[in-house]
Amino acid sequence: MSTQLVGDLYLIPLDHARTLCRDNSPSISSPKDTVVVTPDDFYTFGGFCSWRPGQLEMEMGTERDEWVALSVDGRSILEELLRLRDVEGLPTQPPLQEEPPTASHCMDAGTRMWGNFLNLVGRTESVATRRLPVGQLEFYDQMLHVWAEENLMIVDRFRSLSESATDASEEKRSGNVREAETLKDGSNRNDTVEPGTLVRATLTVPNDTLLFDQEFIKSLVLVLEETPEATVGILLNHPLGASVELLEGKSPLPLRYGGAVDFNEWKEGGMYEEDESDDARITGNDQVDSEMYEGFMEYQNEPPPEFDFGGNDGSDEDDDDDDYSPFIWLHRSASLGSRDPSNGGGSPLGKSGVYQIRDSDVVEALQTGLLNQEDVMVFSGVCIWEKSPDLGSNGGGLREQIETLRTFEAVPTGGDERQMIGSVVWNILGRQHVLTKDSLDDNIHASMDAWSATRGTDFGSILKRKDVTVPPTAAISSIRSSSSMKREILSDAALRGWLGVNLLGDPLETLVSVPKI
Repeated sequence: MSTQLVGDLYLIPLDHARTLCRDNSPSISSPKDTVVVTPDDFYTFGGFCSWRPGQLEMEMGTERDEWVALSVDGRSILEELLRLRDVEGLPTQPPLQEEPPTASHCMDAGTRMWGNFLNLVGRTESVATRRLPVGQLEFYDQMLHVWAEENLMIVDRFRSLSESATDASEEKRSGNVREAETLKDGSNRNDTVEPGTLVRATLTVPNDTLLFDQEFIKSLVLVLEETPEATVGILLNHPLGASVELLEGKSPLPLRYGGAVDFNEWKEGGMYEEDESDDARITGNDQVDSEMYEGFMEYQNEPPPEFDFGGNDGSDEDDDDDDYSPFIWLHRSASLGSRDPSNGGGSPLGKSGVYQIRDSDVVEALQTGLLNQEDVMVFSGVCIWEKSPDLGSNGGGLREQIETLRTFEAVPTGGDERQMIGSVVWNILGRQHVLTKDSLDDNIHASMDAWSATRGTDFGSILKRKDVTVPPTAAISSIRSSSSMKREILSDAALRGWLGVNLLGDPLETLVSVPKI
C-alpha cells in the first residue's frame, strides 16, 4: 500500500491514505492497542519534480553547483514538515478571514525549512549561496516570490490582478497624454489588429509573462497576418548570435529572433499540428540544448555563423521553389516598394511603410543599388496567437492579449504609421549588432529605447528628430510608484536573463542582478 522512502517516511497514494483514516479512525469501542490513523499523520503534496537522465548530476557538478546532497534521517524531515504545517497563520481550509496569509508568508516558511536543513549539516546560507553575487541572489529571491504568488496562494493571485489593474490605470494616465491629443485631432487610435499594426508590450508585466514569456517584456511586435485562425507577428527587437552576409565589403546583417515558430512551418500550416515531442526540437549537445528555447541555440556558435545570400546568381535551375527561405525579409524603401510584388518590390504590410520581400529580390535590389542594406531587416521565426471561439473573451489572437489580458497595446501613431515604424523604430533598432557578450548590453539599451519611443508623450517632437537615440521617457516615469518601479527593474532583469540564456547560450556567466529597494 505504501513505499518506504527513508526511515519512518513513506509514500502513499491519496486514496489509500483515505482508506487508512476511515478504517482506523479513533473510536470508544476500539481496543487500546488499536493503531489510530488520522489526517494529521499525512502530508499532501501537489505535483513532483523530475529530471532527465544525467540532468541532476550535471546541476550538482562543480561547474553548476546548484544542489547540495544532504544525509538526513526520516525523523528530521518529518519534524521540518510538521514545523512548516504549524506555521502560524497558514490555513488548513480555504481562508475566510479578511486578511489571509500571503504567498510571501508561505514562501518565507519554506525558506526557513531550507535554512534549517542546511544547519543540520553545518552549512550557513552564505556558504550555500557563495557562488552568486548579491544582486543576482536578490533577483532569484524576487522571482521566487513571483512564482509563489502564482502557485501557492490563490488569494494572492486576485490581489496581484487588482494591483496590476491599478498600475495599468496609472500607466494610462501618465503615458497616454499623446494618445488623448491625437484623439482630439480626430485621428484614428490605430487599435485595429491587421498586417502592419505595431503593438508594444505594456509596462505592467503580469506574472505569467515574467515567469514564462520573458522575451515579450518591453517588446515590439509587427503583425504580418491576421486570419480567422491566428494572428501572426514577429518580434522586432531581439538580434540573434548569427548574421546574414548580403554584400561583399559590407558588415553582415544581424539575424533577428522573430519568434519560436519556424517561418516555413507557419506558411505550410504545420504550426496547427500538435507535436508534444520536446526531443524533436533539441539539436547538438543535449546537456546544453535541452535547457534552451525551441532549438534556437543552433546560433550559439563562436564566431557567430553567417549565412551568405550574396553569391547566388540565380542560375540554379534545380530550385523548384522560388518562395522558399528559412527567414523573413523586410525592407522600408518606398521607391522599391512602389514596384509590384511580382516585380521585386515586396508586399506592403498595411500602412506601416514596411514591405515583406523574398530573399532573391532583396539580393537583386541590393546588388543593383535599388536598396540600401540599412533599409533591410531579416528574421528567423514568427510568433503565433491562435484563435478559437473557446479561447478567452475575444476568441484568442493578439486582440485577446490587448483587450482582455492587457499584456500588449496597439501603438498610437497619429495616423503616420510609416514614420513611426519605418523611421523612428527602425532607426533605433539599427544600432543593434549581432548578439555577443560584448554587444548584449548595447542591444538591450537600443531595444528598450525603441520600445520607449513608442510611449513618448511628445510624439511630434520625436518625429522631427533625425537621429533618435534617447527618447523622452522622464515624464512617463515621474509619477510612478516605487512598487511599480521595483517591478520594472525585476522585469528588465528577467528579460536580460532570457536573452543571455536562450539567445546568447550563456546560462552560467550572464550576470542578472537587481538591487534591494
